[in-house]
Amino acid sequence: MADAVVARVRAQGTDAGLTVLPWDEEARSLRARLALLHEHLGEPWPDVSDAALADRVEVAGTRGHEPGRTGPAGRAG
Repeated sequence: MADAVVARVRAQGTDAGLTVLPWDEEARSLRARLALLHEHLGEPWPDVSDAALADRVEVAGTRGHEPGRTGPAGRAG
């Protein structure tokens, strides 16, 4: 799935950014809550800003498939 996200973001170009992803209300609400936690408490709450997510997409898109990594954070499928 990560490969599909990277491909979609790249296909739309960097100017479109993450707006090409189909964020629904639930996802936007989750991002807002995580952003608040990250802003006020820091780690371990992730930075879910557009810039931080775009950086992670770039890293995921340039990383080869690593042995033992079958899904997000190394979890199986």
